[in-house]
Amino acid sequence: MMAGPIVGALAGNELRCFHVEIDYAGQTTYLEQYTTPDPPDMDLVGCTWLPHVDGSYRVLEIATDRDAAQVVEQVQVGDHLLRVDQQDIRTACFMEISAHNKF
Repeated sequence: MMAGPIVGALAGNELRCFHVEIDYAGQTTYLEQYTTPDPPDMDLVGCTWLPHVDGSYRVLEIATDRDAAQVVEQVQVGDHLLRVDQQDIRTACFMEISAHNKF
């Protein structure tokens, strides 16, 4: 049973730097960091995209922190993305598109 809403999540790329111990009876999780993370491989432009059947993507939301002003100048919520850095994204896989969207 959740005591409140989930407001964030940790993925394997961060958890692999920690020893994780879960005390189910005590309803507690212990994290002990034993190494530093690798340079961020998911440091992407702060947009959430919705893929469409035609291969284009629609911008669902834009981050409001860090470099958001840089993104908002170029992309608006509701835009349909067809190209990124002159690459037609309708024929590219998501990983190829993401490679063009790093800061």
